[in-house]
Amino acid sequence: MPFQNIHEAIAVLDDTRRSVLEREQAIYYLERHPEPQAIQQIVQALEDPDFGVRWTAAVALARLGRRALRHILQALVEKPDSVWLRWGAHHALYYSADRWVRETTQRLQEAMRGLAADLSTEVVAAQLLQELRDELEG
Repeated sequence: MPFQNIHEAIAVLDDTRRSVLEREQAIYYLERHPEPQAIQQIVQALEDPDFGVRWTAAVALARLGRRALRHILQALVEKPDSVWLRWGAHHALYYSADRWVRETTQRLQEAMRGLAADLSTEVVAAQLLQELRDELEG
């Protein structure tokens, strides 16, 4: 499905009446056009009711690497109790195409798997956002 712009792709991604394939294609389009709004929508797709959409979003975020990190961290601070978000974010960080992201987020990845993961995820994600403020601008 060819998209004309990110707004069209976002509309398809957000429309749960569309087929999973169409919604996954929207994620691929957004990944190829990594504007902040596009990346933010991919992060939001980590909470989608459909597993295939969530998986595709996690893989896309892993490929986006550093460009997606700020958006992932912000989402984890805002919604630390979302299990789907934590699982998808963990996948994106653990398998990130950017070695720096994988190494920098190791403490967060551990927090996301441990006891009281919702609380520890929120704390560590907020600390990382603060520590990496200058590197994540943009």
